[in-house]
Amino acid sequence: MSSLLDRYDAGERIAVWEELRALGSLEHADNALRQAARDVARRTMQRAAANVATIHRRLIDFGYVFDNPRDALVKPNAGIAKTLRLLNAKVGAVPYSLEAWFEQVGYVFFRGRPASWGGSHTWKAELLDPIEFIYDSSAMDAELERQEEYADDEDPDEAAFHFEFAGDFFHKNDVSGGGPTYAVLPACTADVRVFEDNGAAYARFVDSWPGDEDGIWFVDYLRRYFERGGFRRMQLNHTYPPAFWPGLAEGLLEI
Repeated sequence: MSSLLDRYDAGERIAVWEELRALGSLEHADNALRQAARDVARRTMQRAAANVATIHRRLIDFGYVFDNPRDALVKPNAGIAKTLRLLNAKVGAVPYSLEAWFEQVGYVFFRGRPASWGGSHTWKAELLDPIEFIYDSSAMDAELERQEEYADDEDPDEAAFHFEFAGDFFHKNDVSGGGPTYAVLPACTADVRVFEDNGAAYARFVDSWPGDEDGIWFVDYLRRYFERGGFRRMQLNHTYPPAFWPGLAEGLLEI
């Protein structure tokens, strides 16, 4: 019988992740199953890391101007590992997909703009929606304090830790908008649902599917970005620099 990882490597990526999610909590699962889930999560994020590196390189070649070039792509390092240990120690179980992102991908901050903008609108009016995985130590400390304060609250949402890892696409363009994208921890699961602001004001931009209001699986969330070269939301009727979108997405690995 093929292992979950063998099946994932053979191309059953969607099916394998659906099966892993259907298992629910893995807290009391046997070690073999937990290891199998971790192996799939690790392989998935190895492929995600390759995609992020490819997009980063292509953006540089394209002449993209990063808001913070030194922080655009930071591979896993001691500081990132420390953040993961902090979450495990202070919050509890980190879902395997999220854990593997920390271990394999790192810190991603692709906010910026093309050097040459040929559209009829200013680049900020396009509200580019680059993939990112960022976190702020002071914000995490504040959330830890809030969680400790509500630790005994009967409302599970109040007692949960909201790990914020991306801004909404308005804030990505220095425009006041909605709330951040976050995952609810702890969760001893293979994957985790992430929540983002899908308000009516985003109607022209939002890539929304039925059920998104109940959260998007983290792996599916990443898939949506990779399908569009790392820029999920866009106004397709606008004029972008030639080959910007198709050139970024070409040949990215399926996760």
